[in-house]
Amino acid sequence: MNSATIVTIVEGHGEVAALPTLLRRLVPLIVPGAYANIPQPYRVPRNSLIKRTGVETAVTVAMRGKPSGSGLMVLIDADDDCPVQLAISLKERIGACRSDVAASVVIAKREFEAWFLAAAPSLAGVYGFADNVAVPTDPEGIRGAKERLSRHFPPGLAIDPMAHQAGFTKVFDVQLARANSPSFDKFWRDLEFLIKET
Repeated sequence: MNSATIVTIVEGHGEVAALPTLLRRLVPLIVPGAYANIPQPYRVPRNSLIKRTGVETAVTVAMRGKPSGSGLMVLIDADDDCPVQLAISLKERIGACRSDVAASVVIAKREFEAWFLAAAPSLAGVYGFADNVAVPTDPEGIRGAKERLSRHFPPGLAIDPMAHQAGFTKVFDVQLARANSPSFDKFWRDLEFLIKET
């Protein structure tokens, strides 16, 4: 059985619970028989992470005490930045400070919740999410994915990343998300890389 330790750095409180859930779900799908040890994510606010020395400091702290050969994944939202350029910049900075670590930088365009929009039909009934919700055109181009998801909750309810993100992560159709979200497809491919490199 392949076994890997994947250290993660995230920006949001919701991802602290959701990302390990997603990784544990996907690892055996991507590489049958594989297992990943996923320590608690290290959370750093986005602005702190991307500023000068921010990601370098975060990587140093997150990797401290982790087994040799551990992989690293950084996951943040693009917001209004170009996800490709931001990913390249952060990856280069990580490589400059820890060239010994197999690292991945995934930038969710525009935000993590866009991945749920990309698989919206599979969320039917979860936390009261409406039935028969279609995948919107260009789910990653929507500003305010949380608000768009909230439209499909019962009146008076709205998505709360702390309350809902991990639950959605357990059930959303990952193949549908891959088909409709290039950044989620990159996440999948980067995870496959980390599993095989660590």
